[in-house]
Amino acid sequence: MHAAVLELLAGQSWAEMTFPLVAEKSGVHPATLYRRWGSVSGLLEDVISARLERLSALPDTGSLRTDLAAWGAGLAADLAGVPGRVFLRAALLAQEPGSNGGYMTGRTNDIQTMLDRATARGEHSPSLQEVFEILIAPIYAYALFNWDDVAPNRVVALVDRLCPS
Repeated sequence: MHAAVLELLAGQSWAEMTFPLVAEKSGVHPATLYRRWGSVSGLLEDVISARLERLSALPDTGSLRTDLAAWGAGLAADLAGVPGRVFLRAALLAQEPGSNGGYMTGRTNDIQTMLDRATARGEHSPSLQEVFEILIAPIYAYALFNWDDVAPNRVVALVDRLCPS
């Protein structure tokens, strides 16, 4: 089901996405989709949440700098190429007006966990907002605007700005 949704989004606009199309692509009856997810937005949010849980493991290297570098590299890899860009656009389209998307709550909690662990170890820890502004936003911008994929050395440079030596 999830693969069918991402494949459909790669080949057509969001406005054309319907449960009957997803049902045809996945082989699942449309009524099952309506019962389980209620709306295309609900299905998209489920696809996004499942992908994030599978791909974005929370590193624990013993250092905030290396945790953020590993996590940022994983994020950049998740958003690389056409599949990553399709995924990002799906995430944006799944958001209901006025919502930050339920899938973002888990990501925010993960980042805060890394920051809290660093503080407990006595490391200087940037704020959650600083992590979003300095590390995450540039990675998402590259994917959203179809620039080159973010290279690992670029992620390290962003982490260096966030956690200067």
